[in-house]
Amino acid sequence: MKQQSNAVQMEGRATSLTAVTDFVDRLQAAAIFDRPVDIVTTSMETIDESSVVRFAIKAQALGTSPVSATVPANAAPVRKGE
Repeated sequence: MKQQSNAVQMEGRATSLTAVTDFVDRLQAAAIFDRPVDIVTTSMETIDESSVVRFAIKAQALGTSPVSATVPANAAPVRKGE
């Protein structure tokens, strides 16, 4: 795992692509990272005669992404007292 400022990149191995996507889904559901948690790379490799998926993912700490800090263009203005 590497961390640079509020960005995190993780590398690992899984038994299938489904396991990688399930892991990413769980990270997003944990609400500790801004969405999306991105899958950067995947590749197949063999370890001890078993096929595994090597992967790298990246994520941004919750509330620190420039996208999450911006207000959508179609957002309604907030009025005091409402």
